[in-house]
Amino acid sequence: MNPLVNIKEAQALANLGAIFFINHSGGKDSQAQFLKVLQDMNIPKEQIVVIHADLGRFEWGEETDTIAAKDFVINNAKVMGHETIVVEHDQNLFDLIRRYKRWPSTLARFCTSSLKTTPIEKYIAVYAERTGNYLIVNCLGLRAMESNERSKGQDKECFDVSKVSYTLSPNPGLCRKTKKVEVDGKLKSVNMGLKVYNWYPIFDLTEDEVFETIEDAGQTPHPAYKEFGMSRLSCICCTLASKGDLIQAQKRAPSLYLEYADLEKEIDKTVFTKKVKGKTILVPLLEYLSVPSKKRIRNYVKAHLDSEAAGIFLKEGLTIEDIVESIDAFTSYIRKKTKFKKELKDKLLPLHGNGFKKSEEYQEAMHLFLEKERP
Repeated sequence: MNPLVNIKEAQALANLGAIFFINHSGGKDSQAQFLKVLQDMNIPKEQIVVIHADLGRFEWGEETDTIAAKDFVINNAKVMGHETIVVEHDQNLFDLIRRYKRWPSTLARFCTSSLKTTPIEKYIAVYAERTGNYLIVNCLGLRAMESNERSKGQDKECFDVSKVSYTLSPNPGLCRKTKKVEVDGKLKSVNMGLKVYNWYPIFDLTEDEVFETIEDAGQTPHPAYKEFGMSRLSCICCTLASKGDLIQAQKRAPSLYLEYADLEKEIDKTVFTKKVKGKTILVPLLEYLSVPSKKRIRNYVKAHLDSEAAGIFLKEGLTIEDIVESIDAFTSYIRKKTKFKKELKDKLLPLHGNGFKKSEEYQEAMHLFLEKERP
């Protein structure tokens, strides 16, 4: 699979008739990248395919009192004039865990590869064979700021996936197809085998910019973000989720979490830890979630807002439950503050250089802003 570096290359491929597959999980990043592709690119409607990998009861909405992620994607695509292709694996998350006798981890994300990547890859291969279009751009809502690993040494609009070693097409003959095209006034045979480019349209966006992109388009993200205070819309019992997200998810899908606990006993494995007298020990999920701590509160708030907000919540002595109730107001404050600081920077940087933050104008403007806006 080839890495796609920038928007100019993406547009060049669009001009060649490439099909753009929009991977849409229902999460904020997927929604924002779909909007960015439509807003920033000139791609004919027939060259865009919205695709969703359905996780069944492990998706938000299946076991919780809110819209299912699949239905949210279908509705979101429909508003923008597109249909949605829904694919799924023949096994679910717990089936895979029983099969591998282990839990997903950062080093073994077989959940993503099996339940999302593989079904989508298979559909792309079948689509190419059926339509005869072997030029594909696979759009993914991945961002550098989501993790240190993604941000290290990567290009601004994508990161290198050239080391990924898998064959999309189940038919080796696809790679041998050629076509006569005119190059420098001469007809040449060009390999028309399946070519898939990964592209990350929102790679450089911050979380605030993601929400702004959605709001500016007159849309709202999945209700789980604001109603339940979730930082990500991943699998409802994702082993890689933050503790705060897991706590909220457990409240909404308690029966699923009890099944999770039973499965831990069945395979005699867990991935969660806590510190006891300075030593890190493995603990079952439900025990992990029941341990309150300042660190848990800080991490939860940082995941949803930022470090400053975490410090304020700790000073106020608020609990996780208090945080969830007031998360909307504080999120709005952080976004306003980020936007205000950017406007100040644009105004004062030309006048004061890099030391603009020390200027009286900056100090006074920030003081007045905080006095008026801080909750």
